[in-house]
Order: sequence, then structure tokens, then C-alpha cells
Amino acid sequence: LTDERRDNDATQIIGPTDGITNLQDFLAFYSLKESDLKDHWDADEDQDWNDWDDANGNGEYDDGEDLGDDVGLDGVGPSDLNYFGPDADGTEANHKPDRKEGIAEPNFAETDISESDMVGLASFKFIFRWGRDFFGVGGDENLWKLHTDSEDPFDNAQMEPRNFVEQFASGVFELKKGLTERISMSELHSYESLGGLNSEAHKAPALFELKRLVQLIYETDYRFAQPPLMPTLIANPNDSKVYLSWDDKADKYTREAFAKNINDFEGYKLYRSTDPYLGDPTVITDGFGSPTLKKTIYQCDIIDDREGFANYGTINGIQYWLGDESGLRHSYIDNGVQNGRTYYYVLVAYDYGLPDREIGPTENTFILEIDENENVRRISQNVAIVKPHQFAAGYPNEGEAIVGEREGAAKFVDFEVDLFDPNKIQNGHTYKLKLDVHADGYAETNGRIRSPYDIKYYNDGIRVYNMTLGDSLVYHETKDDLAGSNFDTLDVYEIRALTYEREIVTDLIEGLRLRMRLIPLTYPEVNEENTGWVEGNAEIGVNLSKKFQYFPWHYEIIWNEPGNLDTTRTNFLLKKLEDHQGNDIEKKNSLLDQKFNFRVINKTFIDSTGNYPRMDLIVQDINENGVYDWEEDYIIVGDSKYDPLTKKIIWGGTILSIDFLNITNVENIPAPNDVYRLDFLRGFYHTDSLIFTVSGLTKELDEEKLVEDMQKIKVVPNPYVVTNTMEAAVANWQRNQERQIMFTHLPAQCKISIFSVSGILIDEINVDNSVEGRTNTWDLNSEANGTAHWDLRSKEGLEIAAGYYLYRVESKQTGDVKTGKFAVIK
Repeated sequence: LTDERRDNDATQIIGPTDGITNLQDFLAFYSLKESDLKDHWDADEDQDWNDWDDANGNGEYDDGEDLGDDVGLDGVGPSDLNYFGPDADGTEANHKPDRKEGIAEPNFAETDISESDMVGLASFKFIFRWGRDFFGVGGDENLWKLHTDSEDPFDNAQMEPRNFVEQFASGVFELKKGLTERISMSELHSYESLGGLNSEAHKAPALFELKRLVQLIYETDYRFAQPPLMPTLIANPNDSKVYLSWDDKADKYTREAFAKNINDFEGYKLYRSTDPYLGDPTVITDGFGSPTLKKTIYQCDIIDDREGFANYGTINGIQYWLGDESGLRHSYIDNGVQNGRTYYYVLVAYDYGLPDREIGPTENTFILEIDENENVRRISQNVAIVKPHQFAAGYPNEGEAIVGEREGAAKFVDFEVDLFDPNKIQNGHTYKLKLDVHADGYAETNGRIRSPYDIKYYNDGIRVYNMTLGDSLVYHETKDDLAGSNFDTLDVYEIRALTYEREIVTDLIEGLRLRMRLIPLTYPEVNEENTGWVEGNAEIGVNLSKKFQYFPWHYEIIWNEPGNLDTTRTNFLLKKLEDHQGNDIEKKNSLLDQKFNFRVINKTFIDSTGNYPRMDLIVQDINENGVYDWEEDYIIVGDSKYDPLTKKIIWGGTILSIDFLNITNVENIPAPNDVYRLDFLRGFYHTDSLIFTVSGLTKELDEEKLVEDMQKIKVVPNPYVVTNTMEAAVANWQRNQERQIMFTHLPAQCKISIFSVSGILIDEINVDNSVEGRTNTWDLNSEANGTAHWDLRSKEGLEIAAGYYLYRVESKQTGDVKTGKFAVIK
């Protein structure tokens, strides 16, 4: 760095490499790549201050947003347990690192030690006569002279056992009025071998390991190993399931300062509980039988050869489970939930620890703060609270993705779309799925053009385009992405590709998640179900080349009308022609300039004229008489191209051969317009795609559906017997259980009237559920749903008696009415 200081204020944002004198030294010291650098505030020289992520861009902090280091001068943000509100001085969430003399926001100025040079140790002395020479009058002056007047500022080792005082001294520096300087000092002790100490190398390995650790602690601002960055969890309730998704900040941007800025992220764990104290999942005990760790409902981890239990950093007999190399996901569907019940989800990112230092893996903390009435007061960004529910009467359910046109290999793909986040889904938009193709492809070899259809390839990427927005690329996943869970090793060359070995699951794409399974093959195979006669039934021979995997396209052999003949296009053979078995054919037995009463077309591609390309045909003269005899000779099928070097049309490669050896009577040869088809099962090529459209996610009320849905209204549970699982557990012994029943399949806006069997009005519930979605993850009353709860109390707030009750539900939108009854047993 050009100028390292801890006492300079942030004044302007500068470029990624501004303020750096030696870029390579800078990157090496901080274990960074040049791509990690960014625009930064000038006083944040090492670029480690993290700004507030104003997710919705409204300029105000909202619950669930990540403040990063922009927590204000008190150093405490909403994700900290001792947070009591924003800083009064306005330094919190102002998109700027702040400091004043002696204090600063995290990773900046006074709190960022690595931004400044160390003063350093300038002398070290043993003092044996402290009381006589350095106590009382003249002591300060004597101490000063001991440092400044000595010819040798460092005393040799003290080997005699006795009492002494040690003096550490720095170089001279100014300490002006109002200036604060921090002094750091460490004294290290270790047991060493005398043989090593007395050797010429003066070996002291334990001491120097201690020195390395202490130096590291100093340079990391006295912070020890930290968990990964905290992810943000989003939960969308549905009918008997919950869609959960999260960002990729933890796996992409985690840096462990204690280990020289390595990214030690390992995976994610998802916990679920039906009480806010997370009692349900806390079932893993330590060696003393105390509940210590939580059991997950879902876990995923990086494919990095770290799996199983971490046999280091054990605490009271517990080893941390690192995962099973499943690969990363950023979404999960929880199907094990009950409508009407409140669920508390916690997502944590965890690292793999530091095995060489016996430091075990660490995971994120979380905040789920409950007040004295057991209402949620505050949660951290990795917590979500939801209540699954039926959809409101008269509105569509989940919506759907309608699969349209499938081209080529896409016809054979099992394909599903999960509609994860209704707040992000683009209803009515059409998307196109394509897979990346890795191959040499259409290229020049030794100056000559190869056939554009001569290719052996595999798929190593996923692309999704929003066709409604002009074919804009909205998703691209490759084998080099950190997740890597959709890719397997293809063969002995360790090629990473999409295969049929596992279900392919994408991250969220505009609120959608795609799931697909490719057909079970590694390289192309003949599609037996789509190969054979389309029209006609002659006993012709169709023989594949041994290199057919390089030409796995859809071919059709079509017999022409009388007088319409195809002619060999190749007029020059650079080398000997190969037959379908891979054997060379003598040039004299390769008959060019021949005519045929059929043509072979490649229906996978369209050429420059807008037509299907025609394959070239050459006769293999089996009887070597120099004449095409259809009863004995083979017709070699391949492609040919104009060669600019020879200015000739040359052969591109043998795909297959055709023979009529089994036809003994000329009357049995194929007739005009007969068609024989040859097709292959293969991976996606550039021309292949799958198109789908998202529909049904409308907020328009369907009145006919509302009438139909209202007939499904019911009370759950019915009868109500003492309690039910929807009721939250009571941890405060001074409070009573809050009883409740649930009405299902309600209109979004309706009035529920509850009567005794004698007709007395007990209570009324005005339901006004928005169809716009939730405002946050714990305001459960704002959910767009078709349910409502009743607390079994009268309109005067009194508990009702056991017995039968009647209800009447009236839609405020249409006036339709549904009545019913339920029982309460106490």
C-alpha cells in the first residue's frame, strides 16, 4: 500500500487499484485475486470494509438486509444480540466507513490493524537492580537512557535463574495532544530442545510457531476464526409445503482473516422448529448427555474432498458433520409441514475449520428474539418464520409452467419447474432452456475445413433465456461454478459434464427453479424407437460407421420421383475413403460422379438456403468392375465441403453405408417417396432447446372458482379436543395456552360469524388477507392465504364453553355464503 494509516477519514471512493504501489505484493499479502478488488473508500486501504446491502434500494434499512460493517461507531448492528437501535450520530447505514479518535466501525481505521505499519521493537533489556536504579527520582531518565544510550539495544539471553525486570521499548514517536495510539506486546514461552537451541541454527520450532500465531492474531485485529458470511433466508409458504431459498454470498465471498483470507466456506445447514426456542432440532448431545447441536432437515456442501465427521476440534466428544459431498444448493422445498402451524427456520453457513490448528468447523449464529408475551421482536437475516396455508378461494393455486416446443434432444428430457418465489416470478413470460456444448466443432485442420457435422461433444453448462424480454440471458451455470453439484466426471479424462447420473437442479431464476434428468447415456446411441421405415418396408441395409458418435444427427433416406436423381458432389479424394467398418477403400474402388434415385438429408440442421442439408453419396465398388451395381455395391454416406486450398469438393467423413444385398427382386426395391429414418439419442446440441411458459399466477378473482372453493370450507380440528398441534408451546409458566382453531379455503376478504346452537352471536372475524404477498417473514397475519384462526373466545374476550357451534362465512367480494358447524371439547 502507498500510504497505510489508521487515523485518516474516508473522503472519496477510489478505483480498485488506486492507493496500491505494488499490486502483486498486495495480492499476496492479503491472499486476494485481482478480481477481488473493487471500488473502495480511500481510507479503507486494504478494501475489507463491507458496505450495507440496500436490497430494495429505498435508502432505508429494512429488516433482513445485511448491514455488513456499516453498523455505526458503536460497532453493533441488528444481527448482534446487544443491539438496541441505530446509532444516534447517524453513522449506521450511511454507506460510508466512519471513525473518530480512538473508535471506528469494524474493519476500518482504529479497528483494522493491518492498515497501519507496526512501530516495532527497538530495544529489549534485562533490569536486575530495579529498586535502586529505576525507582524514585531519576527513574524515568534512567529508563530513557537505557534505551537511547546503549550501544547494543538487545540483551543476550538470560541463562541464570534470578529475578529481573524486562524492558521492551519502541522507537521514538510523537504523541500530540488528543492523539490516541495503541501499543501491542506479547511475551511467548515454550519448551525447546537444548540441542536445537545450542546449535548454529538456534532451532526453536515451538517458539516460532507461537510467534506465527500471535502475529496472525495481531494482523487479524485480534479476531479468531470466524464463521462464513451470514446468508439471507427467504421462505414462501404454500399449501402443505414451504419454499425456502437463500443467496450465495456466504459461499462466494467468505474470507477467513485468521487464515490469511482463504475462503473456508464448506456448506449450509437448515434447521426447523415449531417453537421459537429451537427446541425441536436441538437433540444431538455431547459426551456428557447435554443437548448441544441441532439436527438438520437439509444440508448441502461443496464437492471438495472434505466430508464425513471432522476429526479435529472435538468438543466434549462431539465431531462436526461436514456433509457427504452433495454439492451446493440455494433452495429447498419442505414438504413435511402442516397447514396452519407456525414454523421457525434457521439457515447457517459453516466452514471446515482449521484442521492443522485443531480448530473445528464454525457456523453462523442467529437471532430469534422473543418478548415477555412470546411474540417475535426481532430476527436475523438467516431466520424465517412462516405458516403454510391453503390458497384463498377464487384465486389460482400455485400456477404452472407449460412446456411448449422441444427441439432435438430436449424431447427426451424429464423436466419440471418449481415456482419458488411468487414475488419474483414473471407471470406469462416464456423461457428457453439450452445446454452448453463442449467440442472442437466446425473448425479448420491444417488449413482445410472439416465437416460442420463431424463432432463428438458433451454438455458442460446450462443457459436460460427470457424470450419475452428479447431472448435475454437470465441464467448461466458452468462446471467451474462453486456449486458443481450438477456435474459428474464423464470418463477417464475426468471431464466434468452434465450426465444422467443425478437430477439436475438449478439455482433460482427469476423466482423459478428448474429440475431435469437427462437420458441415460454418456455418448450418443441409436434411438431404436425412432429409427426405421416411416413409409415403405424394403429390406435395405443401413450400416453405421464406427465413428457414428461424431455424426449423431437425425437422418432420413428419401426415394425420389422417377427421373429425379442425386449426384455425387465430391470430385477429389485427399486420402483413401473409409467404409463403414473403418477400413480403407482403394481410390480406384471409390466411384465418384454417380447418380442415385434417393437422397439422404440431415434434419437436425438448416443450411444457408433454409433447407435441410443433403449428405453426399459415393459408391464403394465391391466387385471392382468400375461400375455401380446396386445388387452388390455399397453406397457410402457422408458430407463434403469445398476446400479453398485445392479448389475442389472433398469428402468430409463416412457416417454410414446403404446396401441392397438382401433384395433379390427388383420389384422389392423402395418406391418413390418411401422414407427410412435414422435417429440418435444424444446430448443437447446448439440447435436443441426446450421452451416453457409460466402461467396461472394471476391476482384476478375467478368468481366461479370462488363459489366452488367455498364449498370446501371447514374447521380444523373438528372436533377441537383440549388442544391441537397448531397451538404454540408455552415456555412462560405464567401464561396460559393460546387455544385456536383454523378455518380453511376462505375467500381472501370475508366475514366469519360464529353462533351458539341457540342462535346467539358469539364472535365475528373480519378476514382481509392481501393477495399481494407478505411484507416480512414474521408478520404472519399479512400472508396471502385462504385461512383464518379463531382463539375460542367470545367478542367480550371470554373463553367459550364446550359444545356445538355454528359458523357462517360470507364473501365480501361476491356475497356468497357457506355455513357449517363444529364441536369444542375441553
